[in-house]
Amino acid sequence: MRFSNPYALWGLLLIPLVILMYILKQNFEQKEISSTFLWELASKEDEVNTPWQKLKKNILMILQIIVIIIITLALANPYLYKKQETNNVQIIVMDTSASMNAEYKDGKTRLDYAKEMAKEKIDGLLDGTPVTIITIGNDVNINVSNAVSKDTIKKSINNINPTYGSMKIDDNIDFIFSIAKSYEDYEISIISDEINNNDNIHNYLVQSEGSNVSIDNISTFFSEGSYEVLAKVTNRYKTPVKIHFDLYDQNDTWLKGSEIDLESYESKNILFDNINCEGNYIYGQIKEKDLITADNKRFNILNKNEIKRIILISEENIFMEKAILASNRYELYKTKNSGVNNEKYDLYIYDSIIPDSIPDEGNLMFLNIPKVDGLYETDSETSSGMAAFSDEDITRHVFNENFIVSDYRKILPNEYIKSIANVGEDSIIATGNKNGRKFNIMSFDLHNSDFPLNISFPVLIDNLLADILGNGVQIDENYHAGENISFEPLSTTEKAFISDPKNNKAELDVNFPITYYDDTKELGVYELIQENNEKEQKTDYITINYNTDSESAIKEYSDELDDNVSNKMVTRSRKKTDFMSLFIILAIIVMLYEWKKYVIG
Repeated sequence: MRFSNPYALWGLLLIPLVILMYILKQNFEQKEISSTFLWELASKEDEVNTPWQKLKKNILMILQIIVIIIITLALANPYLYKKQETNNVQIIVMDTSASMNAEYKDGKTRLDYAKEMAKEKIDGLLDGTPVTIITIGNDVNINVSNAVSKDTIKKSINNINPTYGSMKIDDNIDFIFSIAKSYEDYEISIISDEINNNDNIHNYLVQSEGSNVSIDNISTFFSEGSYEVLAKVTNRYKTPVKIHFDLYDQNDTWLKGSEIDLESYESKNILFDNINCEGNYIYGQIKEKDLITADNKRFNILNKNEIKRIILISEENIFMEKAILASNRYELYKTKNSGVNNEKYDLYIYDSIIPDSIPDEGNLMFLNIPKVDGLYETDSETSSGMAAFSDEDITRHVFNENFIVSDYRKILPNEYIKSIANVGEDSIIATGNKNGRKFNIMSFDLHNSDFPLNISFPVLIDNLLADILGNGVQIDENYHAGENISFEPLSTTEKAFISDPKNNKAELDVNFPITYYDDTKELGVYELIQENNEKEQKTDYITINYNTDSESAIKEYSDELDDNVSNKMVTRSRKKTDFMSLFIILAIIVMLYEWKKYVIG
C-alpha cells in the first residue's frame, strides 16, 4: 500500500492529545449544597476525573480516536497496485513532426492533445515508475531519461514544442528498442497521428480529419524582363474543394491570383506569366484556412542569374571537360576552330590552339599557349620538374598539393598577372586582370602532367572558374524544415553568417569543402552571407518550406482499431485502487454513533 498524500499522517499526533484530555482531572469550583443525597454517585464520577490515574475504558474516547485515524487515512489517500506492475519501465515516444500541428478540436492541435494524453498516462502510473520521454520531429531527442518524479516528467511534457520537421518514428524504431532493451521489463507507448505495426508497441492514435490543400512546389523562370511562375497545389482530402491561390512579393504586395477547383485528391499546376516584381523572393498562399495551415504558404527565391556559357577551343581535353561539368553550374560548348569571336560566351578557353584574335568581350583562359599579345608571354625554353602552389586565396584547398609537369614554359612576370603555382622560381600557373578583364594561364599541356590525376585538379579548376566568372559557388536554395543547409564556401570566404526568418543571426564555422547549418526549424527565407578578408560580402537566399510529400496527407483509419491501438488514453491495468471514499463513509458512521452515545448514553 502507498499514500498519495503521506504528509497527512501527521494528523495521528492528535491521538495523544485526546488521551491526555481524558486522563487530566477537570477543575471545579467549590459550592455549598443543600443535601448529600447524591454525594455517593458524584464521588464515583470524581474518581474518573482524578489526574494521572490509571486510564479506564471510555467509549467516547475510543470513538474519537477511531474518527481521527479514519480521517487521517482518508486525507493520506492510500492506494494499491498489482505487484507484477511495479518494475515496468515506461518509454513514451511522442510525435512532434509537422503533421502534429494539424487542428484537432476546440482550437487545440494534435500535439496539444497528445501532451494531455501523455500526462494522463503519467498520472495513472505507480509512483516511482521510471519514465523516459522521446520526441521525434526535426530530430530525435530524449527529453527525460529514467525519471521517477511525476512533476518533473509532466513539466518536461509541457515544454515539448511543435516542429515542422518530417522525421518518422518508423525510421527510428531500432533506436527506440535499443533504449528499451537496456531494461529488464519495459513498455513502449507511441503517441502519434500514425500507427506503428510493431506488436510490442502500444499506439495512442491522435487523428483528426478535414479538408486540407497544400502548395507542393513553386518555381520561377526569368525571361525578357519578367518572371514566369509555376505552382502546384494538391487536395489532400476525399471531398472536392474550391480555393483562392495568391502570389505576393517579399514586401507582401499582391502580384496575381487564381481561383481553383480541386476534386478529391487532385493535383493541379497553375501558371502565372508576366510577373514583374523586385526583391529576392516571392511566396504563394492559399486564402482558405484548413486542417494544416502551415502547408498553405510556400516561398521561392527569385534568381536572375543565367547559366554561364563556356566554350572550349581544343583538339580534345577530357580532363578540362569533366572538371568544368562537375559542378553543374556551366554550359560547355566545344570547337576546334579558333574563329569564335562573333559568338558571345562568358569564358573562352584556348587549349593548345592559338587564337587568331582575342574576342572583345568575355573572360579568357589559356592552356599551353606560348604568348598572347598585350596580356602575357612565356620563355622560349621548356623545362620539367615538381610544381607547388603558392599560398593564395584561390589555392586555399590545394595549397599543400604537388604535381609533376614536363615541357612547361616559364611565365614571364608583368604588371597584370600573379603566379599561383611554380616549379622552383618558375611560374607555370597564373591569374591575371587587365582593365577589369580576367584571364588565367597554364603554360603546359595537361597531358604532360599528372596534375589532372590529382584530387586537387577539379578543385582548382572550379576555383578558377568561380573567380574568373564572378558568380562564385551556387547555393542550393530549397530545403525542408529540419534538413541541414549545406554549401561550399567561396575560396575567399573568411566568415559566414546566416539569419533565419525571425532575424536571429548566427555565425557559422567555415569548414571546407562543405559547411553546414542545422537550425532550420522555422519556415521562411534564410539569408546566407559570406565575407572575405576585405569585408566584401556575397549574399544568398535559401527557403525552408513545409514537407508536403510526407506531412500533408490526411490519413484515414478504420473505426475498428487493432488491439495495440487506442484513440484515447486507457490506463487499463495501471489504474490504481484507492480507499478515500471508504474511509470518509466510515468516519461519518463512527461520528454518528459517537453522537448517539453522547446524547442518549
